[in-house]
Amino acid sequence: MTEEKLSSKFQGQSADPSELRMKNLMQRVCDNSQIGAEILSAATARGCKYVFSDELGSCLGTYFRDKKLIALNPKYSDAALASTLVHEARHAVQKAPLLSTEKSICSLLTGWRAAEADAMAFECAAAYEMQDKDPEAWFHFKYSHKNVALAYSRTKKEPSEGKTPLGEAFKAWFDDASYVTRYDCETVNFLENNMHSAGWSFLRNDVSGKSIAFNLCRYGASSYLPDADFLDSKRALTVDEEIASRCRRVADNALLTYGRKDLSLTRLFVRSYDGTVRPAVRDDTPAHVVSREKNRQELNDALREALPPWAMFKKGTKGR
Repeated sequence: MTEEKLSSKFQGQSADPSELRMKNLMQRVCDNSQIGAEILSAATARGCKYVFSDELGSCLGTYFRDKKLIALNPKYSDAALASTLVHEARHAVQKAPLLSTEKSICSLLTGWRAAEADAMAFECAAAYEMQDKDPEAWFHFKYSHKNVALAYSRTKKEPSEGKTPLGEAFKAWFDDASYVTRYDCETVNFLENNMHSAGWSFLRNDVSGKSIAFNLCRYGASSYLPDADFLDSKRALTVDEEIASRCRRVADNALLTYGRKDLSLTRLFVRSYDGTVRPAVRDDTPAHVVSREKNRQELNDALREALPPWAMFKKGTKGR
């Protein structure tokens, strides 16, 4: 993004300190990273606006899609916010699958994870380019996301066939289990909060990971993820026990409410509390239905045991 474009963006606005800081931050990114400049330019061309907000808590930044607005947290340094700005701008230009009650549970988890992994990969690429002129920005990113930074820099320095720096950074995002779970919680919260108002289209459509990757993981006209099936892999589809349990309850309620089975859950893998990973339960019978049948059987057995011998009738006989 050129100085002229930045100047025209802020033309006519008051010389507010936060606006000047945002202008300088955007120029800092554009001067030190080609990838960052391209993404900011694309976001601005789509009508994206940039502000500082004191209401983000501990979050560095966020993107409000409905408002086309990027908000950054002024509490953090410009070194920390430089790569964050690229991250949120990438969200603004993504062809990402949004949270929708019509998508299957696995599709939603995959799409929401992939959108974040993609934004993180481009944030990493921009921070890596900044390291010569703005080493503090790269240091901050590397300190916060070591595995992503390592995957990108290692592939950048030692290229190998079938791998790209962006692709390896994208994959490495899925290895931080606690970080990934934060985004899984957002997906499940969305489903739980909107299930009863969704109507008969709830969980109707199932989208493959390959399709999501084809539309999302692109830099320019080409894909940066040579492994097109990655989003359908164990590495990309492992969830923790709590998320798996909550997903199963959503699927159970969908079956009871709308009569629809969400078989996409069989593609997931579950990380146990001891760290072992196993395939998700393949049984299509809802968990609470199994419990109900088990309780009914236990009650019948208890009643039979409580009856006196003379009350037991042979099959086919009638009592008075």
